[in-house]
Amino acid sequence: MRSRSAPPLWPLAVVFAASGAGALVVETVWMRWLRDWLGATAPAAAAASTAYFSGSAFGAWLGARRARRLHDRRAALRAYAGVELLAALGAAATPLLLLVAGAAFAGVYDALRETRTLLVAARFAVSLVVTFPAAVAYGATLPLIGAAAVPSLATLGSHGAALYGANLVGAACGVAVAAWWGPRLLGVDGTYAIGLVLALSTSASAYLLARRETAGVGNAPPRDPPVHPPRHAVVVAALSGFVVLGVQVLLVQAFALVFHRPVVAFGAVLIAVLACLSAGAWIVSLMRTRGWATGGTIAAWSLVGSAIGAAAIPAALFAVTPGAPTGAGESLASPWRAIATVVGAAAPALVAMGCVWPAALASCADDGATGDHPTIGAYVGELSLAN
Repeated sequence: MRSRSAPPLWPLAVVFAASGAGALVVETVWMRWLRDWLGATAPAAAAASTAYFSGSAFGAWLGARRARRLHDRRAALRAYAGVELLAALGAAATPLLLLVAGAAFAGVYDALRETRTLLVAARFAVSLVVTFPAAVAYGATLPLIGAAAVPSLATLGSHGAALYGANLVGAACGVAVAAWWGPRLLGVDGTYAIGLVLALSTSASAYLLARRETAGVGNAPPRDPPVHPPRHAVVVAALSGFVVLGVQVLLVQAFALVFHRPVVAFGAVLIAVLACLSAGAWIVSLMRTRGWATGGTIAAWSLVGSAIGAAAIPAALFAVTPGAPTGAGESLASPWRAIATVVGAAAPALVAMGCVWPAALASCADDGATGDHPTIGAYVGELSLAN
């Protein structure tokens, strides 16, 4: 029986960080375009988020199915390169599809505007349709790169959490570029091009890494490992997604009152959330690498810490924003000051929440299960879908 050699993780961690940056550049620019299309920030943010997360969920499911048919690291890398290319193509098509949709709506606008709700609903639906293909491709990246980068199911917690943390670091950088600095220097269209270039670059990098691999190395052994993650891990992953996004929405609403600028609040909260989630993922990776705790133990304590930290957010918010919301808005409106304020109020809760999903990954090996590419990709994909 051939065992799979443990490849260096850092090249794929760098590639996946670039992937996260490109994905969030694209999503953030979508929100700008959809704000013009839908006429307000809140519906635009809802449309962009709904498209991205629903598409990502479907993509994770497809990625898990594809991973079950992979047999070596080279095949996994090629599959990952392919979905990154599809993400770039889908994102490139989005502005063209929005132009076509706008032209089509011009002919029926007078009829639809008689019912404001119907007009908003129709535009919302079209927004989802035109952004969905790219979101699906982005969602398929995690299970496929997991199948390529994680040597065994036993290392899913350490390697998987590290990959996830790298992706979140890139995502935070992508939001910073697309929300604030990119549009000033390059314009919105130029900023969007950065997202496309990053997706194409990650695709090319993964393909080049695949060419260096030997076909057949790391074949899955001839056994029937479980191809679905344990039910408790799925429940924890779903709970993590529900709580993190719920807290993020509430933080945006709270800090919009503090900063008096919804765009600043959205960008600062999203960057702070992504950075803290990344810190949590790296903590889990370290703990699993050193063997300090099982995935189930980390998940349990992380959930307790999340609850305590979330309960402390209101008091922490008043502590870091004296005089808010009436007197502090202008002084807190700079991007770096805004990010620091959010981190000061919510970091303990967010870091604890960031440990939960990687801990669910780690818990998959707690029962001694073993497996190779098909198992790893399926586990990552299904837990990502639940999340």
